[in-house]
Amino acid sequence: MWPKHEVITPQAVGSTSFTSPPPLSGMTYTEAIDHNHDHNGNHTHFVYAHPKTNAPISIAWNESARAAWRMTHAVHAHAAGTPAAKFAILAVSDTISYTAVANGIIRAGFEAFLISHRVSAPVVAHMLQKRGTTHVYVSRDPAMQAVANGAMEILGEGKVKVLEMPLFEEMYTNEPVERPPMVVPALDDIAIVLHSSGVYNVFLLSGLSLILPSRFDLGSQDRSLSTSLPEHHRHIPVLVRDGPLHDRWLVGFRSPLPVGFLFSLQSYRHVLPMFHFLGASAMVTAAWTGTTISVYPPQFPPVSPTPDSAIAHLAYTKAQAVILPPVILETLMAHKPTETIKALKHLKAVIFGGGPLNQGIGDALHNAGVKLGILYGMTEVLSIGVFLPTIVDGAPWDYLHVHKGHNIHFRDLENGTHEPVIMVCIINEKMEELSADTIVTGNRVA
Repeated sequence: MWPKHEVITPQAVGSTSFTSPPPLSGMTYTEAIDHNHDHNGNHTHFVYAHPKTNAPISIAWNESARAAWRMTHAVHAHAAGTPAAKFAILAVSDTISYTAVANGIIRAGFEAFLISHRVSAPVVAHMLQKRGTTHVYVSRDPAMQAVANGAMEILGEGKVKVLEMPLFEEMYTNEPVERPPMVVPALDDIAIVLHSSGVYNVFLLSGLSLILPSRFDLGSQDRSLSTSLPEHHRHIPVLVRDGPLHDRWLVGFRSPLPVGFLFSLQSYRHVLPMFHFLGASAMVTAAWTGTTISVYPPQFPPVSPTPDSAIAHLAYTKAQAVILPPVILETLMAHKPTETIKALKHLKAVIFGGGPLNQGIGDALHNAGVKLGILYGMTEVLSIGVFLPTIVDGAPWDYLHVHKGHNIHFRDLENGTHEPVIMVCIINEKMEELSADTIVTGNRVA
């Protein structure tokens, strides 16, 4: 049974190019892939700049869905004869290709375990064993091959089958593909398993605060233990449709996203890491909102962004908003302040996350008319704050409006700073609270 509650932020209202999956219909992400092929086939899913000409290249939903279908057939073939097959991805890959593989796994009716490419072989072996993974897609670069080989040596021969990560041109072809039989998952089946490198302890504290400063100290959290966090089909539509809900899948939207809203997703070292909650949320957000995702060209090895290419990419793809780490903003403002402000000023939102933004640089951008927004969250609870729209109730740029769906206590550290502690409720299909844990963030706010 699908939980009954008010839809706070309905998406794609009044659009002529995108019909959102019906809210509260019980449609899962698996079915949403086919829905967008059938009803939104010509709507742009991804856009990227041509590697040579920089001309914008669009990929429509019918192309993305067919790429997922090709992967679904491959996944079914690999899973044949394997009881309780489970698939993982350990890959340095471009966003478009990674999404196709993940969607193909989910469309085939299996969970997609998205593993960080930044961890060691023993950690990978531990997580694969813990989840009971039977197959893992590994990218072709020497680093990931070495990690995978090391993990297989630890696990023992034949425990997990290593599969070659497909390339973009192998999934996005002009060859016809048959629609795979639909495997409709139960709402409590696992769709995505996110990878968190953090650990958290259990407190029993409660409370609610609405304004949170953004000057974070992110250095205190123990990152020695990696954790896998399963997300069920029941949760995914809530992430993008409803905003506040008594569950931990929350997103920072206070108003509907304009259909075709062009988000450029930038990362410091690689294209947006899809194992991160931001990558996974972008993947499913597009399916329900019609948001177009601006990414780097699909190629292997993937593009390693620089601050200069990040800014240029915004212009090439005509992006309307960008999500990026503050180090890119700080580097650009240190070397090209005039050009940076000119490039960012016309955007509807410049959202930063992953660490604090230098106060002076933030002030300069804000005073020049750049619409700054703070993305503060963690894999365990996803987005903690509202980052769209970027200006909330006249608050300064360096304050975060905490999502009212979260229950947060600020533990006094007795030095003028506080630690956010987040209550997480576990609910059933009747929206009844079954239990509650509390996540200690290890962060410091002023």
